[in-house]
Amino acid sequence: MGLWDLDPDPDGELARIETPLVGAYRNLVRGGAAPVGALAASAARGPMRAG
Repeated sequence: MGLWDLDPDPDGELARIETPLVGAYRNLVRGGAAPVGALAASAARGPMRAG
């Protein structure tokens, strides 16, 4: 399903079961900016216009 699968028990309750994506997402979050790089200042672009 995504981060979690739902597994019904005999009483009809749904248990959340982690998928492998949970660990991958956790590692990305713990990595801070490392997976995507640090933010850097950009050159000034002039005023924004509605459009």
